[in-house]
Amino acid sequence: MPAGSRPSRIRVGSPGFAFPHPLRLKKEAQNAVAAIRSIPPYPDVPPGLKKMKDAGFRMYTLTNSPGQVMESQGKNAGITQYFDGLNVYKPHPRTYHRATRQSNVPIQNCMLIAAHGWDVAGARLSGMRAAFVERLGKTLYPLGPDVEFSASDLGAVADRLVRMPK
Repeated sequence: MPAGSRPSRIRVGSPGFAFPHPLRLKKEAQNAVAAIRSIPPYPDVPPGLKKMKDAGFRMYTLTNSPGQVMESQGKNAGITQYFDGLNVYKPHPRTYHRATRQSNVPIQNCMLIAAHGWDVAGARLSGMRAAFVERLGKTLYPLGPDVEFSASDLGAVADRLVRMPK
């Protein structure tokens, strides 16, 4: 085939690489989702959430997981009692605005706390306040907007929030 000409077929994969049967892939996907639903929280998460809830903060989740997966994760982690609601699909600005409408709190009075640069960037670009949890291997986007503060774990975030004037 001459260089620059369009191929009539494209082969995906390489010689000697076998693709699993579709039913096997479905089972593997189900196993992966089951594992995701049962991931334990970081040790600092339950006490950090409790501290914020006890201080009167209303908390909502923003996730890219389907609602059922998020509910399972929360139940398995033992943290659902700290949240007032679930929301999905970040970092689109509409997600952050919808969350603030559901909570009846102006966006500038809401804060997203996350360990993912795209989450806090989406929140800040939407007008929401943001704090970053400095988990191993997670970084802020260097060209993203600044966060209000960052801390080593959720307990440290909670300590800082509880000390802020109301």
